[in-house]
Amino acid sequence: MRYCKVCRKEINKGYHGHILSTYCSDKCKFIGRKTGPSSKRICEQCDKEFFVSPSVKGRFCSLFCANSWRVGKKFKYNISPKEIERRKLFATGRKQSKETILKRTKKIIGMFVGKNNPAWKGGITPIHLKIRMSRKYITWREKVFTKDNYTCQMCGDKSGGSLQAHHILPFGEFPEYRFRVDNGKTLCKKCHVIIRRSEWKYIPRFMNI
Repeated sequence: MRYCKVCRKEINKGYHGHILSTYCSDKCKFIGRKTGPSSKRICEQCDKEFFVSPSVKGRFCSLFCANSWRVGKKFKYNISPKEIERRKLFATGRKQSKETILKRTKKIIGMFVGKNNPAWKGGITPIHLKIRMSRKYITWREKVFTKDNYTCQMCGDKSGGSLQAHHILPFGEFPEYRFRVDNGKTLCKKCHVIIRRSEWKYIPRFMNI
């Protein structure tokens, strides 16, 4: 007597006593060829029988049962599938307030700053790069762009992809004016290159805009 390799049902014998196939149906044949011989398991969450490849350490019949088991283990009590579905619907489409998002962002950023970062190399980053990569500097750039309506103050470019924030009074010589919005002008990348090393000539022009 021979049994199906997938569902373990008895396979009917044909004429002359020989076995017709190693699978009981086309469905089992497709599953068997795709996954190979299977072994019978019992789901740890719903006690349902299921079949997996012998090399797979399957403990659950579906992803839903696996997640339900994990949630129950984490909170030390079992949660019914209906309750899990209710919580999914409750959380779907919810929008967090700006205060909550900002609080979470600060917490995450603080976890990976300085010595807490796995890429920390003893503080070799130059000071000017630290300032330009800081949250305060990024906020200043955004305020400058908003003030100038995301438009280059020299050529009028509004493409947005190549805009940069320029300090009217140079960044290095006037540290007290680095984060003043009125000391910033929006320029496109081409115009910013043109005025490089001659910023002092353009100070009166930018002051009057």
